[in-house]
Amino acid sequence: MKKFFWLTICLVLIIFIAGYVIWNMQRTPAQVIFSEQKPQRIISLAPSNTEILFALGLDEEIVGITDYCDYPPEKIAQEEKIGGFATPNFEKIVSLNPDIVFATSGVQKQAVERLEELGVKIYILEAETMGNLLIEIENIGKLTGKSQQAQELIDALEKRIKAVEEKLSNIPEDQKPKVFLEIWHDPLWTAPKKTLIYQVIELAGGKHAITIEGDWNQVTTVDPESVIDVNPDVILLAFENSDPRSVYELTGWSAVSAVKNKRVFQIDPDIISRPGPRIIDALEQIAKILYPDLF
Repeated sequence: MKKFFWLTICLVLIIFIAGYVIWNMQRTPAQVIFSEQKPQRIISLAPSNTEILFALGLDEEIVGITDYCDYPPEKIAQEEKIGGFATPNFEKIVSLNPDIVFATSGVQKQAVERLEELGVKIYILEAETMGNLLIEIENIGKLTGKSQQAQELIDALEKRIKAVEEKLSNIPEDQKPKVFLEIWHDPLWTAPKKTLIYQVIELAGGKHAITIEGDWNQVTTVDPESVIDVNPDVILLAFENSDPRSVYELTGWSAVSAVKNKRVFQIDPDIISRPGPRIIDALEQIAKILYPDLF
């Protein structure tokens, strides 16, 4: 009876340990796969990933990037293109024989599944917060043999974040301006709560005029009348070819504080929408827009 009991306990432990190992490999496949041998051929499926990889000095290892990867401009010109962000060319990717492909979640889910079926190793970057982004930079550093460069980059970014936070530390909550971030104009779109873009506005000392729960999987269109009703103090336009004059000329918007006080501003959509090192540029620019006397 005792022998049966201990055999049962051992079996349970074996199942538990095996389950944990499998789960851990599914959770962090790249860390496990490349714990000893570092990847020599890297493909990026997102502009934000590309910016991180170049920031870590992986110029020689990168063998493929998307059609939308455009920064840093002096380095991406000679790189092989593997298709669009949502429409990568699977044959091209396989032909480049990558050791690892850095992808994102969400819209790339089907592409990731297809690449895994083709035997391609994938690492998925997810950064809904600034803390997540810094962790991902650290992870990429470990995966690619660039831990020191990753830590130097993290230290530099944290220093800049802290500098902004210190300047804003004495701003009372009730004095923070209401901000509406417009990421598209027709229809009107904004960023949902569980996104890095949303957090950047808060870190810059702003209060969101409109909050949409959830992440990018939620519909984030906004009724223009609701924007008028909440009366934002500042409107940020974060899409290509935006122009504050187009907002100033909107019918029925003349009484909105941001319009009345000429506080509608453009911001480069790339620096605020890409979870990479330049997101700190967006943080600093927005803080300066909201608090010009402090910056």
